[in-house]
Amino acid sequence: MSKKFFLKNVLFFVCPLLIPLTLLGALAYSISENHVKEAITINNNNILKQIDQHVDLAFNEMQSLNLDYSTNSEIILTLKNLLRSNNFNYQQSSDLNFTTSYLTTQATARPYIHSIYIYYENDNKQFITSNKGMVRLNHFFDKDWYEHFNTNNTNHTIWVQNRSIKEYSFSSPEEVITLYRNIFWSNTIEPQGLITLNIHKSYFENILNNLNTYENQAILVLDSNNNLLFGNQNAELFKELQLENLKSSSNTEFQFTYKDTLYSANHLFSEAHGWKYISITQTKSLYKVPIMLKRLTFLFASLSFFIGVVIIFYLTKRNINHVSNIISIIKSGKRGDFALPQNISFKEDEYRYIIENIIKSFVEQNQLKNQLTEKKFELQTAELLALQSQMNPHFLSNTLATIYWKTFGLTGKANEATAMLENLSGILNYSLRIEGKTVRIKDEIYHTKNYLEIMKVRYKEKFYVIWDYEETIHDYCILKLLLQPIIENSIGHGLIPKKEKGLIKIKIRSKDHFIVLSITDNGVGMNKSTLADIQKNIIDSSNDPNHIGLSNTYRRLQLTYDSNSHFQILSKPGWGTTVKIKYPILPK
Repeated sequence: MSKKFFLKNVLFFVCPLLIPLTLLGALAYSISENHVKEAITINNNNILKQIDQHVDLAFNEMQSLNLDYSTNSEIILTLKNLLRSNNFNYQQSSDLNFTTSYLTTQATARPYIHSIYIYYENDNKQFITSNKGMVRLNHFFDKDWYEHFNTNNTNHTIWVQNRSIKEYSFSSPEEVITLYRNIFWSNTIEPQGLITLNIHKSYFENILNNLNTYENQAILVLDSNNNLLFGNQNAELFKELQLENLKSSSNTEFQFTYKDTLYSANHLFSEAHGWKYISITQTKSLYKVPIMLKRLTFLFASLSFFIGVVIIFYLTKRNINHVSNIISIIKSGKRGDFALPQNISFKEDEYRYIIENIIKSFVEQNQLKNQLTEKKFELQTAELLALQSQMNPHFLSNTLATIYWKTFGLTGKANEATAMLENLSGILNYSLRIEGKTVRIKDEIYHTKNYLEIMKVRYKEKFYVIWDYEETIHDYCILKLLLQPIIENSIGHGLIPKKEKGLIKIKIRSKDHFIVLSITDNGVGMNKSTLADIQKNIIDSSNDPNHIGLSNTYRRLQLTYDSNSHFQILSKPGWGTTVKIKYPILPK
């Protein structure tokens, strides 16, 4: 009998409690896994796009050099004459100095460039470099590049090579990525020369190593032939990996097993120059949170089951003893050899005790339940308010960023919605993240312009804005978000009711140690009675829902600058409204 009661209690009490716990854990695991996967994909794609942008700089530089030395006939003829000559006249010396200086400037101004070689075919094997001027090939420390010049090579594109350059016998060789491009002139079929652009390999490696990546994440950059060009510090882990076996360019996400370890990879293919950018990370390190949730769910379910079984075992044993005692009392009563004791306590006869006190207990418990419900509701309300007040603005900013890229993805390019989201995100960061109640006027102007861009999209062709200020006031202080509520009031109450296109003029000046600013619109304006009511509500700090922005602005000025500030509203029906503000200049 005791075994039957025990199994029944386990089945009806413990198992139903485990079902929601298991379902909740499985749901949390599934949601977190999908969320993590989406976040990883977005983050990795952004990283790979950043790398592609840096690589494009080098290719754009090669395109620029090609335009200079393949299409400009004057430059080509001048350099050919220089390279074919052994002795220079004054003009040739000037031309050589100018060309060398130009190449040196190009290489010095761009930190990723190691050196540039310009070669036109000549019997002297002379060429011009950015670091040594004009030199002969047999006297130059770097000769390997010349092997790529072949008059039978009609390739019009850029090709790449990983190599090292050793300038002196006692110096260490420097790893470079060399870009080559043939020089064709006057629609010739055979190349007339070669442009060689040497890129610091360490420049790109440092960029990759400084990226914010996942734990042990490797980033590899391959050329069109799947040769590894460079990577971050973790790329060494995959030196033995057959890179050509990785997925084709049509697959942006894939998984593979390497040395008995499962890896997740993201792949970006550059249509412009055929390079491939691959991000590789251990799958288990990416999904730490979902895996932890799964383990915790199993742990808590097992622990709950064990505790439940122990409790059920104890309760079953106690209840069986109580039932046995009741049966014994009933049998004794039937035999007439049992007399109930007086003043029966709960321990001696729980059921009789419960029956005698059930009404009283019900009333008391009902009252306590009502009080507890009220307290619980108040506590939940307080917790909700506390949570709302602690909402992290970083979540809102990231959410806007996610919506931005989702909207961007719908059209494949920037649009009005993405522009509004970008401006709104900037205003949100400005209002919530920037500490302090005052900011630079330059920053206030910048974010106010972002706000106006949003309003222009909302009210198309309804108004235009004129800014009138001098750059000398940029670094002076201003209350954060001082201009926005006033401009919003001008648009909503001045320009929107007006049928014609309106104007807002914002003027800022510094005068006699004060900042004087005015916001003027040519809207419908106000009569004297309405203006007086608004000014009264502002001074009395009335919570007028139509002009709460003006009231808050006035109160902020008073709290910050006390009586040293001035706030004035001027308006005339049919002419428009002007809000003038004056406050002292604080130390920068």
